[in-house]
Amino acid sequence: MPNMTPEQEAAYALEWKMGRDGLSPTVQAEYDRLLQLRRDATVTEAAKPADENATETSKQGPYSPSAHAMHTGPGNGRPYPHRPADDLALRYMRQTRSATVFIAVVVGVVCALSLIAVVIAGVQLASVANQLNHLGGTTTSNSNCASQGGTDTSC
Repeated sequence: MPNMTPEQEAAYALEWKMGRDGLSPTVQAEYDRLLQLRRDATVTEAAKPADENATETSKQGPYSPSAHAMHTGPGNGRPYPHRPADDLALRYMRQTRSATVFIAVVVGVVCALSLIAVVIAGVQLASVANQLNHLGGTTTSNSNCASQGGTDTSC
C-alpha cells in the first residue's frame, strides 16, 4: 500500500474518528487544522436558515459524504463510519486485486475440470484397450501369475 501524505493520514484519522495520539507531529498539526475547518463548517451550516441548508444539501448530490452520513449498519442502527475519499492509486489497486483474484479462481476451476477430463479419458482408453485384448473371449497375456488369471502363486 502506498504511503499517505500527512494530509491524507490526518483526513483518514478524522473520518474514522481515531485519536491523534498515535500520529506524528506533522500529521497531528494537519489533524488539528482539518478538525478546526470542520468545526468552522459545522458552525457556518448551523447559522444558515433552514431553506439555505436544504439548497446546499441538494447541490452536493447523492454521493457526497454528508448524504451518506446517516446510512446505518446492518440492523444495528449505528451509522457506518465514512471512508475518506479514495485516492486514485488506492482505487486502482483495489480493482486490480479483485480482478486478479477473479482470474485466479477461473484458472483454478479450468485446471480442475481439465484434470477430471484427463482422468475420465484415461479410464475410457483403458476400457477400450481391455475390450480389444479380450476379443473372442481369450486373453493374449502369456503370464501364468495368479494375479493375471494363471495358476502360479509365487509371482
